[in-house]
Parts: sequence; structure tokens; C-alpha cells
Amino acid sequence: MFKSQPQLFFMAHMALMGFMFFAFGMLLGIQKIGPIVVLILMPSLNAGWVACNAALSIGQPVSPLTLLAPLRSASRSKLLVLGCLHAVASIAMLVVADLIDPDFHQHWGAALREQPATDDTLSEAAFHGLQSGMLLRLLCLLPVALLFWHAPVILHRLPNTSVAKALFASGLASLRNIKPFVIYLVSWVLADLILSLLIGVLLSLFGAGGGLTVFILVPVMLLFAGAFYTSLHASVHGCLLFDDIPVETTV
Repeated sequence: MFKSQPQLFFMAHMALMGFMFFAFGMLLGIQKIGPIVVLILMPSLNAGWVACNAALSIGQPVSPLTLLAPLRSASRSKLLVLGCLHAVASIAMLVVADLIDPDFHQHWGAALREQPATDDTLSEAAFHGLQSGMLLRLLCLLPVALLFWHAPVILHRLPNTSVAKALFASGLASLRNIKPFVIYLVSWVLADLILSLLIGVLLSLFGAGGGLTVFILVPVMLLFAGAFYTSLHASVHGCLLFDDIPVETTV
């Protein structure tokens, strides 16, 4: 399917990414509650992306219902419990990061300020503070990501598995494959840096007008995010073996 009809694979992913980004944008617009709901839904949607890629790999059509299949399956309650644990763990690590770097939100506010700072030194300091703060939060969230990486797929594929066993198996699989995951992380970070550099060059060559910026950033963001979510299938099935493809069951 990937080799014979790559255009269908591309179109399906772009449609699913657009659907997910729109839904997340709506949720994030709800102050305080929205980001927590997104953190709760992320594990289930990750399992949904793995299911979408598995379906596309054998030539089956996909839709937003395929992406939401884990939330419509017999494992829904366990996945929501897992999502709540994911939200608590993520928020706890972000709180730790705030304790280590309490000035991050101030730098973030400076970066989003509409009027540029008159003092270039302060502006540069805010930029570097924002960079270091984001890196710190990425490192703090990394253990959470590795612990929860495989758990949603395990619960979706093996509905009789408990949340605790799924987390244990996920953490063990990540630990045993830590070297490939380090390479995986470094590769995505490098890809992000190179892509950001190229976009910066393009914007500087053609001007950084609002319309042009959106025209360039939106498709590139969809492509990059789509590539990442495509890789979830290989990152999970490269560490775990499942006997068969599950039958989608709804309750």
C-alpha cells in the first residue's frame, strides 16, 4: 500500500492530522481544562495512530473513526485511566521544571510580546531563556513519554491487560531499547532544527508577512507531525510482538 499508492497514504495522513489539530485547537481554547483534556486523550490517540498506520499498511481505508477506535473499544475505560495518569505525571514533571526554572513563563511572555523590546540584550536573554526552558521541560517529560510509549497500544491490542501491567511492559520495553530510542529522539530533534533553519531562510528570503508565514508553516507542520505519528507504528512494533491484528470491538 505504501509503495503502490503513496499519494493515498499522504492524503489520509494529512486529513487525519488536520482533524486532530482542529480538535486540539478547540480543546486548548478552553482555559485550564482544555490542556488537561488533551493530555488525557493523547495516549488513546497515539494508539489510534498506530492502528491507522497498521490499516494503511494492509490497504484498508482510514477515517477519524479509525483514529478514535481505541476510545470506542472495550479498552476505553482503561485507556482513560491511563490518560489520567499520563496527565498527572506530565503536570508533575512540568511543576518540577517550573521549580528549577521559575523564569520560563516570564521569558515566554517576553517572546510573545507584540512590541519588540527596546533593549536588544533583554530580548536576546529572553530568547535564550525560552530555549533553555523548553529544553529543560523536554528532558523532564522524556521519562514520562518512555513510560507511556507502548502502554496505549498494549491496552488496545490486549484488552484484558491491566493498566499497571501495560505501564510495566511499556517501561520495560523502552528501557531494553533505550539506545534505539536515544537515536530516535536525536534524529527527530535534528530534523526539527534543520527544518526550522530552512523555514527561517525561506521566510527571510521572501519576507515574513503573516499570510506567507501561515502558508509555509501550516503544511510543513502537518507534514512533520504526520511523519512523526507514522513513526509511532514502527517504534512500538519494533519493540513488542503481537500475535494478530485485533478485531475492533465497540461497547
